[in-house]
Amino acid sequence: MQHYSCGFQGAQPLFQKGDGYHCPKCAKPLRHYGVDYDKPGTAFECQSCHDAMSEPDVYFVCADCGSTQASDGTARLTWCHYDITADGIAAARSGRISRNDVEDAGGNRRTLRDFRAQSRQALAVAARHARPIAGLRMTMNRASREMLGPADFGETILFAQEIAIQCLRPGDLAAALADGIVVRLPEADRPAAEQIATEIERTIAGTVKSAPRVAFEIYTAKEMGSVIEAMR
Repeated sequence: MQHYSCGFQGAQPLFQKGDGYHCPKCAKPLRHYGVDYDKPGTAFECQSCHDAMSEPDVYFVCADCGSTQASDGTARLTWCHYDITADGIAAARSGRISRNDVEDAGGNRRTLRDFRAQSRQALAVAARHARPIAGLRMTMNRASREMLGPADFGETILFAQEIAIQCLRPGDLAAALADGIVVRLPEADRPAAEQIATEIERTIAGTVKSAPRVAFEIYTAKEMGSVIEAMR
């Protein structure tokens, strides 16, 4: 604090007396802030030598050896902490990490987690601007899985997923599922979604040897939110 009348400056506790402030130099009471006195800044007091300063030097103290290092001369090291995602847990449990489990930021493929997040946003935009949007899910039926066996089924579904993604339009988004694929189709109504499903089925049948039978489900904008959140 600073007493205007006599010019004395000091820490606030020096002026504290009873319920008010008094100048420790001239003993005059300080009643009005900005008239009798001012608070020009903040002071820091060293706990060791009790020296006061307006801007204290900052040091780091080593917890092992007790040595000190000025903060402006200390090297910085970035430490990262990661949590495994739901997609990572699913991949670990299945013992398989496919190319579809990795995000392809420049293409149509996303992880299921990111697919959900981006689909929520797309649904909100479509609703706000009254634009069409649809969802599509492709799955291999149980008979095909039993016919191929676990090993061949894994390889076949990976190939089928890749083919399905290649049939999508720019702007469509897909995520791999354990038995197929889920797709978000902006600017698409049910007939457009059915046409894309037909193209995917035709391409798989003409490309994959011993092509598995696939089934398609098409979702409207009203259905997509709850359906996508429930997918694993």
